[in-house]
Amino acid sequence: MRTRSFDRSRAITGAVAVMAAFALAFGPSPLDAQTGTLTGTITAASTGQPVNGVQVTVEGTNFGSLTNTAGRFVVIGVPTGTYTIQALSVGYRTETTEASITSGGTATADFSMTVAAVIPLHTPEEGIRELEHAHALGLKVAMIPSFVRRPVPRVARGYPELANQVFWLDNLSIDSEHDYDPFWAKCIEL
Repeated sequence: MRTRSFDRSRAITGAVAVMAAFALAFGPSPLDAQTGTLTGTITAASTGQPVNGVQVTVEGTNFGSLTNTAGRFVVIGVPTGTYTIQALSVGYRTETTEASITSGGTATADFSMTVAAVIPLHTPEEGIRELEHAHALGLKVAMIPSFVRRPVPRVARGYPELANQVFWLDNLSIDSEHDYDPFWAKCIEL
């Protein structure tokens, strides 16, 4: 009887060892327990429609994602901790929020993005008209270029075929041929 009992106990011990080996090999790793998932949806504030192609980043890390056509994103394997999450897309104001990633958990960061008006500034008058139009549409954010391409007058007169290739960048400041003070005053007014 002792032999049979000893063999049975040895078989059970062997089976437990094999199951433990499988659990270690195919189960979650200790690193998995130190990460979580970030998910969310990004919509346009003005329409509630999903925004496709928004770049979502977890600041201070190399983790991020892009939204799909439904405005959804998923970032997996984010180390546990509290992070600033940033949503960035051309034509929208950059938005941020805080999210806490827990071990094995899923955090949600939803964004409602505000459309930004892109204001051309070839002349102060044009800029003022565009600002007033954007304001009438109810837009709350304006993107104003910091440089405007202008032809070099001497080249434009003497070599018109080169006028589009030789230019200077007007940085809308003191050395500009235009007075932008009325434009900036309109920005403050609106």
